[in-house]
Amino acid sequence: MSEDTFSSAIHYWKGIQLSNLQKELDQQGLAIVEKQKDGLVSRKKLAEQTREFKKIPDEEKLQKFKPLLKGYQAEIDNITKRTKYAENAFLTVYKLLADAPDPAPLFEIAVDQSAKMVDSTSLQNENSYLKEQLQKANENIKRLETTEKTNLELVQKVSALEESLAERKSKDTSEMEQEMKDQYSDKIKQLKERYVIGCR
Repeated sequence: MSEDTFSSAIHYWKGIQLSNLQKELDQQGLAIVEKQKDGLVSRKKLAEQTREFKKIPDEEKLQKFKPLLKGYQAEIDNITKRTKYAENAFLTVYKLLADAPDPAPLFEIAVDQSAKMVDSTSLQNENSYLKEQLQKANENIKRLETTEKTNLELVQKVSALEESLAERKSKDTSEMEQEMKDQYSDKIKQLKERYVIGCR
């Protein structure tokens, strides 16, 4: 069903004014029931009059025939009125509903749209959750990258310190060796000098 058809169907059903129609039908239904009761009472009365009429002697029947005939005419008039009333009530509803689109597809579409909205809401919630998880994952990746960078910097610093220490150690060792050599040379020199002096 296209959107235009859907809109026109809704517009049509709004035009029917179902709640007003229901009230009107309620009133008509009550009136029909009331007239049926009146008709039943009237028919019973007419049946009673007919039985009484049959019982009277033939010579009196001519006098009693007119009121009985009027009773039948009144009953026929009442039946005609009830029939017209019922027909008019039916035709009123028929005119309203004859061209009305079937509401079942409208309900199906409404239910389908409602289900889609529920699905859409569910997907939106899931999407929000996944976005949140992605954001957390990205934050963790950034933290890991920062940690890795910090670790690399620390490794480089340690390496530089070790290199510096090695150089200093090497330098210190060389200086100590030189100093020891110098001291040793001085001692040897002193010992030689003592020895030379002692030999004289």
